[in-house]
Amino acid sequence: MKRTTIYVTHDQVEAMSMGDRIAVMREGAIEQLGAPMEIYDNPATQFVGGFIGSPPMNFLRGAIRDGSFTGDGFAVPITRMRGDLQGREMVLGVRAEHITIADDGIPARVMVVEPLGSHALVTVLVGKTAVKVQAPIDVAVRPDQAINLHFDEATLRWMDAGTGSAIQR
Repeated sequence: MKRTTIYVTHDQVEAMSMGDRIAVMREGAIEQLGAPMEIYDNPATQFVGGFIGSPPMNFLRGAIRDGSFTGDGFAVPITRMRGDLQGREMVLGVRAEHITIADDGIPARVMVVEPLGSHALVTVLVGKTAVKVQAPIDVAVRPDQAINLHFDEATLRWMDAGTGSAIQR
């Protein structure tokens, strides 16, 4: 077509598949503007991370303390973080496909296992927070089972707990 077109949709899947650049809006203001995968991989705010993606990005509240991101009933080991963020209240964002079920790691309890054809979506409790994990279709877990998780640290996103704005590591 080679024409600039503005297309308005409330369907984030449609926006991600049709647009070269998309704008995510909230209450009449642009939260983030960019290429679909840029927005998916690097949301500018917690709102954007929760809006773009299916399932939405998982969020855990806590603070960096002694090499771990700790919150209500959980601790996530962190090896790379700016020193000035020590003790600061933050929100950790992680996508379901960047979490794996592991032999050791972050303790969790399985709530629901949803077979979706090519994969399973496993909902677990990490501390008191529900987290979605994308697992292989043949995953051998069941509701109420204690498991461990590994978060791919390179893919973690950090947001200010007060404003929801992204924090650069």
